[in-house]
Amino acid sequence: MPAAKQALYEAALELFQASGFDGTSVQTIVEKAGVTKGAFYYYYDSKEALLLQMHDRLVDYALRLAEEIRAANRPPRETLIALIASQFRMVDTHLAEMTVFLQQQKH
Repeated sequence: MPAAKQALYEAALELFQASGFDGTSVQTIVEKAGVTKGAFYYYYDSKEALLLQMHDRLVDYALRLAEEIRAANRPPRETLIALIASQFRMVDTHLAEMTVFLQQQKH
């Protein structure tokens, strides 16, 4: 991911987590990321598109973990335990995305 896009993503993630999606403006995101609004709109069509990318990254990660577990062909009990453990791993590695996603789920 290009540095400016990564900076926008990380800034938005932090701001969405702290202030919520509705409480965060594009201007605030670009100021925190240290880029211009032009850079924002180069990478994202809207603030909603950025939120969707966060959601997609989280879901892609969860599906990747589940596919790895399925491919291991373990007995059902071990598969279930591994799936549950993967959910904890997801919380540990993607806590900010999960927080934003769960906060926005009600909207």
